[in-house]
Amino acid sequence: MAANTLTLFCLISGNSTSCAFPLHLSAGDTIGALKKAIIGKNPGAFEDIDAKDLVFWRATIPANENAGDERVIKLDDLDDKTKLDNPRTCLAKLFPETPDDNTYIVVERPKATSTPHTLELKAKMEELLMEIEDLRRAKGTFTLNVVVRPNRTESFPWTTDTDTATISKLEKAIYAVYPDKEDDEAVLAVIHPRGISEGTEYPSDDAHFRDIIQLYRRTNIKTFTVALETPTKKYTDFTLKEVNSLYGISNMETPTMSDLPPFTGISTEPLHSKEHKESLRRLLDELDSRIRAIPSDTFANEATCSAYVCSFLTQAVLIFNGELTLAPGRPLRGRHGHGKVDYAIEALAKDGSRHVLGVTEVKHEEYRKGLAQNLVQLESSLTARKRKRSCDDNGDEEREEDSSVPMRAYGIVTDATFWFFVECTIDPSQDSGDCPKFRISRLDEIVNYKKSTWREEAASILGQIVWLMRKMHSDIPGRELQLKKQKFTTSGQSSPPTGNILSEAVMDNHDGSDSDNDGSDDGSNDEDVEVHGTDLRDDDIEDDGQVYIDYPWRKFESLA
Repeated sequence: MAANTLTLFCLISGNSTSCAFPLHLSAGDTIGALKKAIIGKNPGAFEDIDAKDLVFWRATIPANENAGDERVIKLDDLDDKTKLDNPRTCLAKLFPETPDDNTYIVVERPKATSTPHTLELKAKMEELLMEIEDLRRAKGTFTLNVVVRPNRTESFPWTTDTDTATISKLEKAIYAVYPDKEDDEAVLAVIHPRGISEGTEYPSDDAHFRDIIQLYRRTNIKTFTVALETPTKKYTDFTLKEVNSLYGISNMETPTMSDLPPFTGISTEPLHSKEHKESLRRLLDELDSRIRAIPSDTFANEATCSAYVCSFLTQAVLIFNGELTLAPGRPLRGRHGHGKVDYAIEALAKDGSRHVLGVTEVKHEEYRKGLAQNLVQLESSLTARKRKRSCDDNGDEEREEDSSVPMRAYGIVTDATFWFFVECTIDPSQDSGDCPKFRISRLDEIVNYKKSTWREEAASILGQIVWLMRKMHSDIPGRELQLKKQKFTTSGQSSPPTGNILSEAVMDNHDGSDSDNDGSDDGSNDEDVEVHGTDLRDDDIEDDGQVYIDYPWRKFESLA
């Protein structure tokens, strides 16, 4: 093409950028010639319109990185535009250099005389265009300009899919640009502009993070300011004395476990269903294999303890037919601490978020240390869920979760031999506000793997773990109500209490001694007892619906 030829991209105001069309004109042509060329290129668009009535603008339209750009361009939305009102002006004067890719000639039609009918049609058309734009924004990729505080002012572009965005993907992008920021313990904080919500928000999980990204997309806010913060403490650094001072659990300055409020009424779920029997059989088979394969002097080893605890949790979770899942190494973040729990039991909510249960092992005989970790983790699992929710499908205003609903979480502190159970409650409607209240069970559940009664003891523990998980499972509807993206319509009633289970396993060098600590296994209570998972039969279920295993001093029964 000759050097004095200009290629100009033209667009009619009100059309999408995909409708832009090129015109090849001589640099010596005028604005008047450009008008005639545009009309000749689009005769149907300017039918019965005189060329002199068209208004031309030179405008800059920023590029959109998304494929298939379908933005509707209106003159009122363009900041950089110049009116071309002299038909004798030479194009070479307007474009002394080749125009860049963002330069357009935008054509404005003459304003027509509006009748009520045309006004109505115009309003409907604008409404449809807005709906199309909303649909476009609601799906697909989205590019944010990420600013990392406190010492960064420049931004870098981050393109993500609003349906698959995760916290780790953003952190990876940040570390690629700023390697000095990399920190495995850092917590992502989103610093909102006034256009969304003043203040800082900490995404508790990927579903929460995607809610935030989608909100920015709907409001077309492109600047995304974040900070990578390090919490003051890891869960493993807490002591029972510090936790007691933090939450005011006991009046004792340095409490023992017996000084803490008791957790009573713990029950054992009857193991009479097919799922119960199968889980118990698998558990006993697994434990029997471990006992025979792993020397008893390695039981203080953390890996050994973890394997035993995992067997209990796995078989308890399987009873719930996929509604609960087991996730090793689940990270958990709260307002007082952070870290990973060795295991997490999760329930998937309808909104994509997860209700968390966790298990952590600590060092030999450090039950107090393990309990301290568990208490902070329980509080974190509850307070991490108190976050703002975005507008619902009916256009209701953004609101916080119902602060009048009490929330509960349940924990287990164990080394697979000794078992402690914990309840954590936060009830904002009480004077205590969002300060958690705790109850801790007394030591009365032991599985002595060196005694012949270990099968009955393991079965009892499995029933109690299932009972705790059942409490969380039965509270899922209440949690769903709490997280539902619409206003509550209850009439004077609070939502059901929410719950989850956060479990904590503790390492202990169990010496295999019997319960009366006399150093011997005298066989009392052992005679005529032979319980294996395969021995469970239909006749184990009595007329009262309770399960009687083949030993005389204990029966499984529900106290709920």
